Amino acid sequence: MAKEETSRAALVNPAFLVKDIDATAQVSGVGPNHLTNMGGVAYFNADDGLSGLELWRSDGTAAGTWMVKDINPGPDSSGPWNFAVAGGILYFQADDGASGRELWRSDGTAAGTWMVKDIHQGLTGSEPNELFNVNGTVYFRAGTLSGGWELWKSDGTAAGTVLVKDIYPGSSGSYPQQFVSLNGTLYFLANDGVAGLELWKSDGTATGTVLVKDVRAGATSSDPRYLTVVGSVLIFQANDGVTGPELWKSTGTSSGTVLVSDLYSGSTGSSPGPFAVLNGMAYFSAVSSTSGIELWTTDGTSFGTYQVQDIRSGSASSSPRNLAVMNGAVYFTATDGVTGFELWKTNNPWSGVGRVKDINVGSANSSPESLTSVGNTLYFVADDGVSGTELWRSDGTAAGTVRVLDIHPGATGSAPQSLTSVGGGLYFRAGNATSGRELWKSDGTAAGTVLVKDITDGTWDMGPRSLTTLGGEVYFSARDSQGVELWKSDGTATGTVQVKDIAPLYGSSDPGFLTALGGALYFSATSSAGTELWKSDGTATGTVQVRDIYIGSYSASPRYLTASNGLLYFSAGDSVSGVEPWKSTGTSAGTQMLRDMRSGVLDSGARNFTPVGTVTYFTGADSAGVELWKTDGAVTSRVKDILVGASGSNPRFLTAVGGELYFAADDGTSGDELWKSDGTTAGTVLVKDIAPGASGSMPEHLTASGGVLYFVANDGVSGAELWRSDGTTAGTYAVLDLNAGLAGSRPTSLTALGGTLYFAAEDGVSGRELWKSDGTAAGTTQVQDITPGAASSRLGSFLALEPEGLLLFAADDGVSGMELWKSDGTAAGTVQVQDIAPGSASSAPVRFTRSGGQVFFSADDRVVGRELWAVNIMDL
Repeated sequence: MAKEETSRAALVNPAFLVKDIDATAQVSGVGPNHLTNMGGVAYFNADDGLSGLELWRSDGTAAGTWMVKDINPGPDSSGPWNFAVAGGILYFQADDGASGRELWRSDGTAAGTWMVKDIHQGLTGSEPNELFNVNGTVYFRAGTLSGGWELWKSDGTAAGTVLVKDIYPGSSGSYPQQFVSLNGTLYFLANDGVAGLELWKSDGTATGTVLVKDVRAGATSSDPRYLTVVGSVLIFQANDGVTGPELWKSTGTSSGTVLVSDLYSGSTGSSPGPFAVLNGMAYFSAVSSTSGIELWTTDGTSFGTYQVQDIRSGSASSSPRNLAVMNGAVYFTATDGVTGFELWKTNNPWSGVGRVKDINVGSANSSPESLTSVGNTLYFVADDGVSGTELWRSDGTAAGTVRVLDIHPGATGSAPQSLTSVGGGLYFRAGNATSGRELWKSDGTAAGTVLVKDITDGTWDMGPRSLTTLGGEVYFSARDSQGVELWKSDGTATGTVQVKDIAPLYGSSDPGFLTALGGALYFSATSSAGTELWKSDGTATGTVQVRDIYIGSYSASPRYLTASNGLLYFSAGDSVSGVEPWKSTGTSAGTQMLRDMRSGVLDSGARNFTPVGTVTYFTGADSAGVELWKTDGAVTSRVKDILVGASGSNPRFLTAVGGELYFAADDGTSGDELWKSDGTTAGTVLVKDIAPGASGSMPEHLTASGGVLYFVANDGVSGAELWRSDGTTAGTYAVLDLNAGLAGSRPTSLTALGGTLYFAAEDGVSGRELWKSDGTAAGTTQVQDITPGAASSRLGSFLALEPEGLLLFAADDGVSGMELWKSDGTAAGTVQVQDIAPGSASSAPVRFTRSGGQVFFSADDRVVGRELWAVNIMDL
């Protein structure tokens, strides 16, 4: 029945392309990136076209490839990267849209994925980099406005995430980098402002964090590079100002940090490195006055440092690079001047080197790159001159060096990248003409080299953004050949026009945070005055900058625009007060800072503006850390210091229910739990300690429906499941344990419609599918198994249509790809509206926005790319 209605509905084709705004060629996605192995599972960031760039995991199967958590909910990206594994936990930096880029951790589950600490409170975050594990402690570089970039460490808790040492006092920072571990001690490079960039070490304490040696005495840096452990010493390249960049070693003491050998006499230097270590010997490329750039080796002594072979005889260079160790040999890319850059190897420094195979026959280059060892197989990327850049493998013999698979037939090639060993197999990203750049895996055979999952459907261009209804029209930002500007549409091609080219000389004004208030549209946009607050009445002449908050070409970067009680609230920064809460009446004089919460240029990072009656709540930091605040436009004050001290309780997911505010916060005792507030200190209380202890239940997806709060929480027993609350401890309980056990059903996309709550969840049998609930266990049921069996329908972009009683959403039935669907809450009434991108390709509709009798959205029909589409509600 459902399949018949799907076919009938698809033939009607009620959805239509409004206008092909950008007729230029579309660009394919960049695909999964930063692949990291943890426990035989690949973790990476990816964009499914719905949730932005988020954290994903894969066990090598389509069913086992899913988004771990939508850290920055909605289509905006959290952009997780800089992954490091320590003690079975994945650490990384990400931006949840509220705290800037900060340190996060994950055990591979949504409930087990959270921000470790908000180190730099405000919009920018501390941007942790160089994450590195030393005996279960993660060291990294992080930045604050007052301390600059310095060395930090973390044990995975907020309390255990601390500054190790302020090496360069003041706001400049020492900028630690190139972390390595030797005998349980961290070695790195840093600049203390006195000795320049030199070699440092740390045992994790301030007193144990010291300069090893000022190799180049004085403020000039020796510029160490390629720190590599060989046995019990550290070798690296450094310049003492006399010999030029040469080979050095260190035992961790000043006296034990010495020049190994002056390979190129004089001040020019041999520039040794990078290094690959095999059997206690380090191999590297270096330049000499007689042999050019060739392959060398060292055991850390002057006597044991010598050239392996002059591959390209004379002063010409073979230029060895991409050194990798596999099965008792060092492999690398080099040229002998006859066959071009090809794959070479050496088993030891005494037997010399040999070319493995001339892959691109003749003088042309195959240019092997990304050499990666998996067991006894070396994988790499090369171009044989016929198939383009594809995946190859080698066992060290010419016969055993073969192309694995021509993933993208023709001369273009699939250009594999991010080759990563995971669980005895190879994971990588590659592109073909059908799926774009996606996640692949290989066991070294053609048959075993397969697309894991087509995560990103459609093109990388996300099309119309920030769709906002005003006066019977929909406004949005969109790209044409001249850049990203403000557009509007009445649902017809002729009525879809650019409102104004705000930045004709700057390419794009990139309008964002579009918000309707009192017959005008407010938004942020970039022009010669920087990124400032603008408004529009829908005409070019009526589209004007409200105020240049940060005078000059600097940017105030207005964000989180929210209409409340006739005022516009937002956060912005100026040259005096940093990022603080602001309000606007739509005039320059009426655009004013509410309060300088953190005196001076320090950011309060005001955000999460949420109207409740005549009051608007928001979060921000003063000396008490990030806490709950309120304003009526005249008086702005902190509601309560929930976590006493400078850390802050970090309230999130602010949601209005029946005149009260509900939110998640951490009081330092109960962990991250559900709270509510009536706007008074006494009336701001913990609703229930769902997961007793300091870990917290991590409430999220707070949604009001029928005067009741629904949310997702993990009580530590049942995993992340659907909960409800009437504001009392007794009235706060789990609705139903949909997926028994610690995994949980992980509900998402909670959407209220006519007293019923719709959501996506996984019951452990049917995959992630559409569910509904009336708040009781008996009334919580699966609407339809859209993709039959254990596979998931990849639900997204829910929109409730009142009073029609319809839910509009995107789903994949396993046949038509991610397309436009609707539901009236029954299995029979849950059908595909239209297969916009015919066949198995996905149009991946997103950003559903109602305007009068139409719903506008962004979709990609695989013909004109991602553009503005619409559907008449009466045709659904």
